Amino acid sequence: MKKSPVFVFIAGALSLLVPTTGRFAYGIVLVLALLFITFFTSLCRALCHKLALDEFIVPVSLIFLSVCTVLFKQILILYSPILAFTLDFSLYLASLSSLILGFVFSDYSNGTLSFLGTNMKHAFLFSIFALFFYFFRDYFGYGTFTLPVREGIKAFLLPSFHFFEHSFFWSSIPFALLFLSLLLSVFTLVNRKFDIIRRKYY
Repeated sequence: MKKSPVFVFIAGALSLLVPTTGRFAYGIVLVLALLFITFFTSLCRALCHKLALDEFIVPVSLIFLSVCTVLFKQILILYSPILAFTLDFSLYLASLSSLILGFVFSDYSNGTLSFLGTNMKHAFLFSIFALFFYFFRDYFGYGTFTLPVREGIKAFLLPSFHFFEHSFFWSSIPFALLFLSLLLSVFTLVNRKFDIIRRKYY
């Protein structure tokens, strides 16, 4: 992510992490959707470039972005209609995040493999960040650890502090924004430290 990674992460996180329900199980499904959409839409862009159809890359990629989202939803319906119904609109937020984070339209100058590798590397990094965020929202908001199953989600109760219980705030969007701000502050600090190390040794 060459362009202001912090601001890119903020935009992607706000579009996917904050509006959705803070369950780790749902986070797993949405992250899989993000990776699926990013990979196949990137392949579509690479194919357009190979066929010298660069002038059509933007509209074709946007159409394929929607097609991949619908296709992932159909696959999810086969696995669990309940999950597909619950996450209905949220799946389109995954495609929006892929677009905002720049995975689809990132630099292609170094070739197909480099393009795909860069896109998927950044997608995996964002996915790890997203899963970390969903895990703590699940714990703070509900005191549980959840996994996606055919029947919907399976919840495992975790030991929690008393002030996490019986409070709507911990599962609310305001808390999600506060927690996201905290994580992004840490991310910004770490990113700056790595930049200093890169400049010093490379």
